[in-house]
Amino acid sequence: MRTLGRSGVPVSPLGFGAAGIGNLYTALGDEQAYDTVRTAWQHGTRYFDTAPHYGLGLSVVVGGAFNSGLLADPRPGARYDYAQAPAALLERARRLRSVADRHGITLRAAALAFCAAHPAVASVLVGARSADEARDCAEQFESPVPAAFWQELRDTGLLRMPVPGEPS
Repeated sequence: MRTLGRSGVPVSPLGFGAAGIGNLYTALGDEQAYDTVRTAWQHGTRYFDTAPHYGLGLSVVVGGAFNSGLLADPRPGARYDYAQAPAALLERARRLRSVADRHGITLRAAALAFCAAHPAVASVLVGARSADEARDCAEQFESPVPAAFWQELRDTGLLRMPVPGEPS
């Protein structure tokens, strides 16, 4: 567990954003939502973030590790900031995924690692709509990302800033 700022509130390093189970885009059955939360819990998540505004007041949070899905699966129709991703951003995400593939990692693992790298980050919030997605998020969060990946991103101009904890 980590501490959320100076609050003293303990949070798990990987948090669960409930947007996916709060009917943000489409309705989701209670049993699937339950299985998703249970799977996240079984994989060590202890921080579940909900907010009444999103998901029609049911249960949601805004989390940005995959930026509404673009970095989870950069494909035509992928979302960015809760809308269809612009073509230029989709192409950039595909280039990022190609670099990840060359280094034997997933773009999902890289996105989570990037978010978690800063020492001020207590927990990375992800959303999932199924038990499989919750399991995948936990597995990707634990996947190591090699320093050579970040270096190639910098060398190719896909990353213009150092990753906290990595050589710049």
